[in-house]
Amino acid sequence: MKQVWIFLCIVCSVLTLQAQNLVNNPSFADDFRGYWKNRHSKYTVQNGILCVTGSPEAGEQENNRLLMTGLLLGKPSDYSGNTCTLRFSARTEKISGTFSIAVREAAGTNYAKLHRIQLKKWDSNTDWKTYTLTFTCKGDVREMRLNFLAQGLAADDLIQIRDLSVTCSRTQGIH
Repeated sequence: MKQVWIFLCIVCSVLTLQAQNLVNNPSFADDFRGYWKNRHSKYTVQNGILCVTGSPEAGEQENNRLLMTGLLLGKPSDYSGNTCTLRFSARTEKISGTFSIAVREAAGTNYAKLHRIQLKKWDSNTDWKTYTLTFTCKGDVREMRLNFLAQGLAADDLIQIRDLSVTCSRTQGIH
């Protein structure tokens, strides 16, 4: 009976670790605490929803702009060799360019990859839609970041983001 109890405790611990949201401040509270913010970017938070618009002078300045970035929680071994999932809900009432949320994985001495979900002008929708991307990290992760990127957004564009999460499944066993 004791062995069954220990087994159940281990299974519950693994499930808890798998479900943990690794996004630092996923509701963007306290003036985006934990994120580096580009001072030229146009975004606000309303009731835990990130609202992104283009700038009035949209055009060249908006191309490939990093809106903000933040480190994900945990240590590199939490990601190395494991399967992760980026998930969020978005409503894009109007979008004329592109908007991306990406997990930036840095591994080894010179490896970096963006695991990206990109919203484009034909993705416009007035209802909330959930987007999901699952990826496997390299075995020697050094750093994991969450990046928000915009390109060619017009002043009247509106992209809303909620329920942002990055979770990681332990495919290498318990650390």
